[in-house]
Amino acid sequence: MKKAAIFFLAAALIFSLAGVGAFAAEEPSGGWLQADEGWYYEKADGTQAADEILTIDGADYMFAADGHMYTGWIDVGNGDFYYADDSGVLAYDKWQKSGSSWYYLKEDGLMARDELLVIDGVSCQFDASGVCANGQNVSGSGDDVVTGITLESGIFRVHFKHDGSRNFIVKSYDDTGDTNLLVNTIGTYDGYVLLEGTSPYAFEITADGSWTYTIEHLTDAKEDDAHIVFAEDGSAVSFTGTGDYVTDIWTGRSGAWQFTHDGERNFAVWLYTADGRDLLVNEIGAYDGKKMVSIPAGSKAFFEIHASGNWSASIVS
Repeated sequence: MKKAAIFFLAAALIFSLAGVGAFAAEEPSGGWLQADEGWYYEKADGTQAADEILTIDGADYMFAADGHMYTGWIDVGNGDFYYADDSGVLAYDKWQKSGSSWYYLKEDGLMARDELLVIDGVSCQFDASGVCANGQNVSGSGDDVVTGITLESGIFRVHFKHDGSRNFIVKSYDDTGDTNLLVNTIGTYDGYVLLEGTSPYAFEITADGSWTYTIEHLTDAKEDDAHIVFAEDGSAVSFTGTGDYVTDIWTGRSGAWQFTHDGERNFAVWLYTADGRDLLVNEIGAYDGKKMVSIPAGSKAFFEIHASGNWSASIVS
């Protein structure tokens, strides 16, 4: 595993890192110092931070034996790593890309490895080097096939990106042998598509440039979702976006909805509820029209949208 800025810590620091987030105490006000070697921190009692983790203004920082603040991947021995961003803040409960692979920093800050974790509803088997072996986050270029994509139960969308200038085609193959065409476009692409079928999956990718994908679990929509406007009762009343997208799961009202699209190619909107799916719009080019949306009592819903431009969906009555 290639990692930039890898450092080896002294044994005393290794022992101090178990459960980093739980043991780092908030440091009383001190001061940052910059030198040619990097950043240092002088504590309130006048001593310099060294071989320790400090919580400063709500964020955790790791300091080496000589006092310099770590950034990047931090090797603490025995194959274990932590990660600090460019400002020195330690990462917890997040994905971090290195080279063409993705790694996961757990709640205690340690990089996941040699273990099976369920993260946002996705089951991920991490190998000894920390790579997620089930293909949840993958980068590549050109034509390729990714196999062994194993997911827990749930509803999933896949975020694909492509920077080439010619065909970008993605087909999924599920455990039953069913095939679905997920993406079929020309040139650059940045969009979300629904993943249907039975795990495990395989993706067959046709591309002339670099590509990436990330599998995401659909969850209940949150009020900070940039794509959704909520009414005071918590129901979703408006959606906006650009290109292909699959919304999170929302509670809403039946009635007339207004749909718009300013792209030149296909615009299709599928509604998924407890009763199944309903094709609301299927047009080519720009669109501005109303359709009836029917959501069964007690059911939640989500939209699957295929678009080449900006789109919106809003309840009108």
